Amino acid sequence: MKAAVSWCKSFLILDEPTAALTDIEVEGLFKIITTLKEEGKSVIFISHRCVEVLRISDRISVLRLERLVGSLDCREVDGPTLANDDGQRIKKRNDMKRK
Repeated sequence: MKAAVSWCKSFLILDEPTAALTDIEVEGLFKIITTLKEEGKSVIFISHRCVEVLRISDRISVLRLERLVGSLDCREVDGPTLANDDGQRIKKRNDMKRK
């Protein structure tokens, strides 16, 4: 399994944690993540699965070709837009917020 986990007192980093999990195991992981968030912990959830990212995240940062495209609240984007965006729409949203 390629999933990587890093843990610190205040945050958890998960790299592709659901890649080898069943749907039931994913649900269990999401319950744990939700509990950690409720306890004030931060979770960095790295994934290519846009639906999962949007479901478990409050805020996302999008990387394309190893560069930050932008960061936004999950309520600002849907799965298909996120999956099909070449980064330009997200970048435009970030640029507009900075003005």
